[in-house]
Amino acid sequence: RRDVRSEVPPEDVAAWRDGRLIVHDVPLRTVVDALGRYQSGMIVFQDSAMAERLVTGVFDLRRPADALAAAVDTQNGRIRTITPYFRLVSGQ
Repeated sequence: RRDVRSEVPPEDVAAWRDGRLIVHDVPLRTVVDALGRYQSGMIVFQDSAMAERLVTGVFDLRRPADALAAAVDTQNGRIRTITPYFRLVSGQ
């Protein structure tokens, strides 16, 4: 296994400390996974093509549900809450 490291700009680290997630051309799946850590339950994609769409934005980690909705909205997707612990992300 190869150890892969990436450079994180100092302003992005500062943003994380301030409760913001900043992403630049990151797959939606990665953003949803990061935001999912701040919420209970599972978030599942209905199709893999939606999950791989690239997202750029600044998301408020103090309001993870709103941040999740905003991230999915950037790709014209929608979130269906099946139960309080299971949400489904799909394209429209």
